[in-house]
Amino acid sequence: MKIIRKVFSSVIFLFAVSFLFAPSIVNAQEKTVTIGVASEYAPFSFVGLDGQPRGLLIDIWTLWSEKTGIPVEFVPISMDGIFQGVKTGGIDVHFGLFKNDEREQWLDYSEP
Repeated sequence: MKIIRKVFSSVIFLFAVSFLFAPSIVNAQEKTVTIGVASEYAPFSFVGLDGQPRGLLIDIWTLWSEKTGIPVEFVPISMDGIFQGVKTGGIDVHFGLFKNDEREQWLDYSEP
């Protein structure tokens, strides 16, 4: 339960901070923000029986999109696929990821 509380706190913090960085994520033309979704990370993100992304993080980013007016596209994919997509630019955002030294070499994190 302690780890879930920590993850949830981190997610809420990242969501709040994302409002500050929205202009840097999206250019003036308000392009769609592509978000990699770990398809096997229930209850945070998963693919529902209807084939659509579901979960707590999906709900948070959907609300963010509604509040900012910036469209989002969810791409259900494996964790390795998300990492590769972020590295190559095919995916703009990976959410709910713990910071480590290896990832910090190529991935930007928000400040706590």
